[in-house]
Amino acid sequence: MSVYDVNKIFYLLETDEAFLATFRSDADEALKAFRLTPAETAAIKGGDIVSLYQMGVHAFLLNVLARHNLCGVNRDNYISRIRTLAGRGAASSDSRPRRKKAAARGNLRESG
Repeated sequence: MSVYDVNKIFYLLETDEAFLATFRSDADEALKAFRLTPAETAAIKGGDIVSLYQMGVHAFLLNVLARHNLCGVNRDNYISRIRTLAGRGAASSDSRPRRKKAAARGNLRESG
């Protein structure tokens, strides 16, 4: 598994118009230059936001699928899929250790 490659794909989809055009016309062609597992390829092509996030893909980069309406992902279903992560505790568990460390250092502001 190469989380770096998966994140790079989403970065390129946002920043490289030629790569985006290739991905739209032939996703397999666009993805063949990357070292992806079959699960990563399937998750990207299937727009499986939950699996991609759990693999370590950055949520900001995942939003590229919704911004460009790729792989069956749009703004509405992206939000609902991300919210399922919060319901499972996956999204919030990432921030807990950092919040605890920040609180211990006295760097955590109370929301008011």
